[in-house]
Amino acid sequence: MEGESRLVRMAYSENLEDMFKNTPPTMQRIRVLSPLLPGRPYYVVLLLPVLTGRPYEEYREVRQNLLYACCQIVRLKFPDAKDIVGIAMEPPQNVGGSEDACYYDGRGWTEAQEEEVRKLQNDLGILKNMNVNRTNTKEYPAASS
Repeated sequence: MEGESRLVRMAYSENLEDMFKNTPPTMQRIRVLSPLLPGRPYYVVLLLPVLTGRPYEEYREVRQNLLYACCQIVRLKFPDAKDIVGIAMEPPQNVGGSEDACYYDGRGWTEAQEEEVRKLQNDLGILKNMNVNRTNTKEYPAASS
């Protein structure tokens, strides 16, 4: 997100703060942050509770695979998505924590990939009925000396 403007980073951080505050610790949540300017990356944020009764390494593997699948599904739903950045973690209320990240290059998308990812989306049942939220952020003037 370093390449994003200050205003865009502020809008994204407000959106993520809302996501963190309003996601119960036992709930999975996926949020897609669409670019505010054409040609900029899409971001996928995944909150996934830790799998109970399973090794933590297995949870991390499941989370990484789900995150990558989410990035592919974003490409399916948004044909203009060429650069997709995925970030995954436990809901903030969980003790401890770790993060995973991935990048998906949406260029060179083929019909075969589209068919495969459509099947993946149906199998996983994710990002089927996305709610679109518009973000309004006020840019505050720089502090004067």
